[in-house]
Amino acid sequence: MGKKIASSSKKQDSKKRKGKSKELQDPNAPAKPTSSYFFFLSIRRKQLKQENPELSNQESVLILGREWASLSEIQKLVFEKLAEADRVRYEKEMEIYNANLHYLSY
Repeated sequence: MGKKIASSSKKQDSKKRKGKSKELQDPNAPAKPTSSYFFFLSIRRKQLKQENPELSNQESVLILGREWASLSEIQKLVFEKLAEADRVRYEKEMEIYNANLHYLSY
């Protein structure tokens, strides 16, 4: 008689592994600031899709990543200014948000 080997499925393994639990996010918290790269993606992706509608998302992200890497610092400056403005917006909104939380704790 042969021994039975216990087989584990991926579902069982994932249940056993306990990593970092996700912290609950407040839906009223301000949206995090957008990076210069994501500003570039949001603008350039629309143009790329119009030029090449047959591209898959994966292909377009690869192309855009290469384009971003090939941009000069001067070309990236436009997107970095957008990102800086968004960081300022976020900091202002966080000040207001944190001030309101302070009063809610009483």
